[in-house]
Amino acid sequence: RQAYLDVHARNGKAWRLRVGRQELALGDGRLIASPDWGNVNRTYDMVRGSAAYGRVRVDAFGGLAVQAE
Repeated sequence: RQAYLDVHARNGKAWRLRVGRQELALGDGRLIASPDWGNVNRTYDMVRGSAAYGRVRVDAFGGLAVQAE
């Protein structure tokens, strides 16, 4: 159901890039999440990037929903 490449910094900088088929959940999942109550969970073919600077974190993502067959 999920297959992605996850790249992140190892030199103390706080950034991450994830590319591939993945579920989308932000924070605690109250606003945006992939619920487990259905027969088929939602997955997306997408790109997601995040960067943190001190106490501020910025996330950017874009993609398409995968249609279950």
